[in-house]
Amino acid sequence: MTKEIPVAPGLSGPYFDSLVEELVQWWSDTVDFLVEALTEVYPFGSTKLTPEQQLENFLAMKEEDWLALKAQLALRYQGYPDAEERIQNDLADFLVYMDGLHRRLSGAG
Repeated sequence: MTKEIPVAPGLSGPYFDSLVEELVQWWSDTVDFLVEALTEVYPFGSTKLTPEQQLENFLAMKEEDWLALKAQLALRYQGYPDAEERIQNDLADFLVYMDGLHRRLSGAG
């Protein structure tokens, strides 16, 4: 004797797909909110540095430092459908920020 599994009306593949989409969007929005709230003063896991110290650390970065930074960003965006794009955008923003900092401190900008 086989047990019959009840079927609820309206619970189709497309319905579940839309639930997944909605849940992923909710999760992404919630993570964005929490990350923003936790990083208002300065980025999570960082310490306050003077602009000169920031530039010095940036100029001394080696390949393993870049890989560690990318890994930290990967953790931050874990689960996002566009995680790699977000990582690349953050790295690009970081480079732009450091270039501006360098120009300001060297008097070139």
